[in-house]
Amino acid sequence: MKRVSRLLGFLRASPFQRRPSPARQFPPGPLIDSMDKMEEEKLAWYSKDNFFPVKIGDVFHSKYQVVGKLGYGGYSTRFKVNPFHDCASLGERELSNRYREHVYVTLKLYELDSAHAEREIEVYEHLKRLKSCHAGTVLVRTVLDKFQLRSTDGSHFYQCLIHPPLGMSLFELRNRCPRKVFPENLLKPTLIHILLALDFLHAEAHVIHTDLQEKNIMLNIEDESILVDFEEAEISNPSPHKVVGDRAIYYTRKMSIPKSMDAPYSQTSARLALGRSQAHIVMMYNHSCTGLRRYYFACPGMKR
Repeated sequence: MKRVSRLLGFLRASPFQRRPSPARQFPPGPLIDSMDKMEEEKLAWYSKDNFFPVKIGDVFHSKYQVVGKLGYGGYSTRFKVNPFHDCASLGERELSNRYREHVYVTLKLYELDSAHAEREIEVYEHLKRLKSCHAGTVLVRTVLDKFQLRSTDGSHFYQCLIHPPLGMSLFELRNRCPRKVFPENLLKPTLIHILLALDFLHAEAHVIHTDLQEKNIMLNIEDESILVDFEEAEISNPSPHKVVGDRAIYYTRKMSIPKSMDAPYSQTSARLALGRSQAHIVMMYNHSCTGLRRYYFACPGMKR
């Protein structure tokens, strides 16, 4: 009996058991004139009813707290969230073992009754079912969780997907380089990894790209301190926003440059087609799983 008690005590204290992160209080940011269009409002087809009214600090699905806005697209908005619960249900193997005090994931929140969301989920599930030894399999982003939020009257829904966190896009990175040009030692390995992922998607998954561009190529996060910095920046310097009725629209907060610049940068986001289905996914480089060469780069004079 004592052995069982000691074993239970060890399991409770094990580093593999993550303590839930408590919900945090986020101060309100500066207000912007509600007459000025910003962010997703500038989309030609924008309708306020099509986008869920997210506020920084909100808690969704009883476990995800919004800590900042990452961006928006034609059919969705993206937020960084902090789950305050045991993350075993998120497929924790896909998250770094170094995320012990805090866990950060990305929430992609689709427009009202989104057909695009249904097609993306179809592609993700298709990829998940594949059993392949192709090196490109680990270059594809996964979904950790999914759920729906209901409209005020309960007659409609907003689909939500939870993804591992990612850094800035290659577009953002290039614009921080001198003369807005990538160094050769970054460009070559990035192209190699893109081609590996494409080969897997085309040859084995039979999924076809329809929108491959540098704005859709995301960077892997090796320096996880930038995730903590993102949240702390939102608390110390809250995002400007406007209030329209029951909703707040925030400016996107940019991810910072990692303090260590020797991280491999090789993730790609693309719009894909599976039959008539499309999905916005990310190809991720993980050299420990693939045996691929690990590449490093430095961009002298990079603007932080």
